Amino acid sequence: MVAHWLDAQWDRQKVSLGTVRAKSTVGSALAKDIALVLQEWGIQGKVSAFVIDGGGNLKSAIDALGREVELRAGLDEAANLLSQVRVQPSYRSSCWAHLMSLSIR
Repeated sequence: MVAHWLDAQWDRQKVSLGTVRAKSTVGSALAKDIALVLQEWGIQGKVSAFVIDGGGNLKSAIDALGREVELRAGLDEAANLLSQVRVQPSYRSSCWAHLMSLSIR
C-alpha cells in the first residue's frame, strides 16, 4: 500500500505504508488487513480515496471498509479496527494504467 497526499506547500508527497502478507484474498479478509495498516499509521478516517487494480476482491474489500460493522462478542481485534474505518464505496477508483493494459490486450 502506498499513500499519496499534498503537504502544506501543495507539494505531492508519498510513502509506502508497507506490504502485508494476506491470509486470504477474500474481500472481507483484505478489508481487515487494510484496516490494520491504516490503524498502524494512524490514518483511519483520513483516507479520501483508494485506487485499485479493479479486481473484484479489492472492490469488495474497499466496499467492506465503507460498511458499518456490527460489533458482537468474539470478534477479533482486526474486526474492531475495521469498524473504526469509514470509506464510501464511491471513493474507490480503478487504476488508469491497469485499465489501459486490459484494453490493449
